[in-house]
Amino acid sequence: MKKRIVLAAVLAAVMLFPVFAQDAAGTGTASKYEQKKQTLAVFDFKAKSAGLEAEAAKLTEEATRLLSELKRFNVRDIDPNTTTKAMKELEFQLTGATKEQNIQVGSIEGYNKAITGTLSEFKIDKPNFFSKKKEYTANIEVIVKVIDLSDMTVKVEKISASKSDENESTAVKEAYNQIFMWMKLQFRKWFPIEVFIPETDGAKATLYVGDNMGVYEGMKFRIFNIETKERKDGKISTRKIEQGTLKVNSVQETESTAVWVRGRGPKAEDWISELPMIGLTGAFGIGMASMNVTYAGTNSINNNTLPLGLTPAFTISGEYGASWWRLGFDVSFLLGNVLTMQTRAVFGIEQRLKAAWNIDIIGEMVQLNIEPYIGIAEAISPIGSWWIYNFWAVGLTFGGGGNVKLKIAPNDFFALTLRAGGRWYMPISDQPGSPLFGWALYESTTDSWGVGWMLGMPLPVVNFTGLEPAFNLELYLYNSLK
Repeated sequence: MKKRIVLAAVLAAVMLFPVFAQDAAGTGTASKYEQKKQTLAVFDFKAKSAGLEAEAAKLTEEATRLLSELKRFNVRDIDPNTTTKAMKELEFQLTGATKEQNIQVGSIEGYNKAITGTLSEFKIDKPNFFSKKKEYTANIEVIVKVIDLSDMTVKVEKISASKSDENESTAVKEAYNQIFMWMKLQFRKWFPIEVFIPETDGAKATLYVGDNMGVYEGMKFRIFNIETKERKDGKISTRKIEQGTLKVNSVQETESTAVWVRGRGPKAEDWISELPMIGLTGAFGIGMASMNVTYAGTNSINNNTLPLGLTPAFTISGEYGASWWRLGFDVSFLLGNVLTMQTRAVFGIEQRLKAAWNIDIIGEMVQLNIEPYIGIAEAISPIGSWWIYNFWAVGLTFGGGGNVKLKIAPNDFFALTLRAGGRWYMPISDQPGSPLFGWALYESTTDSWGVGWMLGMPLPVVNFTGLEPAFNLELYLYNSLK
C-alpha cells in the first residue's frame, strides 16, 4: 500500500508540474530541479481604432523586449509578412478556434505559448480655455492575452494608465512607462520561475536556475511543501502548503543560492515559486514629535498639549528600493497646541527625503532600520478668531535628523515598526537677530489673498528640534502569485 501511495504521489507531481518534465522543444526531458526555456510566439498587438497602428506597434516591440529581458523564453516576434501558413492560421484562430485546432497548429510549429494584445484605448485630453491647469492627459488601455498551446489555457489582463503633464509628449511617455511597468510585472506573474530545491545547507538552498533564467540577487521565492494523499475513490489529491520565503543572495550562470528570510527554513524537495514585487512600500504611522511653541517668553511646555514639547503626529510614507535599502519620503501632520483651543493655536507640517538601510536580525522577520533624512517644516497659525479668521501666519524652516526603527514583519506584505530618533531644525522666529524663514498669508477686507514676508507678524517662536518616538504600520505593495 505504501509503495502504491509513493508511486501515485510521484505521478501526481509530474502531472501537476509538466513544465519540469519537458524542455522547450518538447524533445527531451529535464530534471524537476531545472526550468528549461520554452518557445514563445509574440503576435502583433492590434489597434481597436483606426489610425492607432503605430501606437499598437510600440506595444508589440515593448512586449517582445520585456519578455526577452525575463530570459525565460526563446522569444520570436511573428512577422506577418514572412510567417508560415500554419502560424497565420494560429493567429486567426486565437480569437475563436476550437481547442483541437490550436493545439495542432501550435504543435506543428514547436511553440509552447503565444502572446497577443489589443490597444483598446489611446486618448489625449487637451486643456481647454476654462481649465485651471493647462495640462494634457494621456489615457491608455491595453488588453494582453497569453495562450498556453499545450492545453489552450487563456489568461487575459487589462492594464490602464492615465498621466497628465503640461507637455503632451511627456504625458504620453509617462503613461506608456506605467503600462510597461505593470506589463512586466504581469509577465513575471504569468511566467514565474518554479522549481524543486535539490539540496540545502541549514538556512541556505542551492537552486539549479541562475542568470540564464533571469534570476538576480534579491529575488524572492515562496517555499511550498507538496502534499499528496490518496482519496477514498482511489484518486490522488495534491495541494501546495506555503512554508516560508527565500531570498537569492548569489547568482551564477546556471545556479544560484538563496537564504531563508521568513517562515520555515528550506528543505530538499521543497517546491519554490517566484514572488514578483514592484518594490513600493506605503506606510501610515502614529507617534509623537517635538514642536515647542513659545509666546513672548512664556514657557513652551505650558503651551503644548503634552509635556516636553511633544505633540501627536500622523505620518504617511512612500518608499522604493530593495529589501536592504530604500529611498523615500514622509509627510507628517503635527497637531501642535491645536487641542488647547487657544486663539493663537499653531500646528505643523513636515516633509522629508530619506534613505534607509535594513540590517537583518532574524531573517527579514526582525530587522533594524537606520534612517537619516533631510526635511522642510512649516508652522501654521490662523491669526484672529479661532473659528472665523482672516489671516494666516506661515513659517518655513529647514533641518534634518535620523531614526532607528525595529521592524517586525510576520509575512511578505506588511510590517510593524517601533521608531525612535531625533531631529534638528532652525527655529522659526520673528524676533530681531534670529533667523527668519517664513511668510505671512493673509486675506484682505476685499476678500483677496496676498503673500508677504513675516517681518513683524505675530507668529510665536516655533522649534521642531527634539525627540521623535513613533509607531508605524507598513504595507508592501507586492503582488502575490496566488
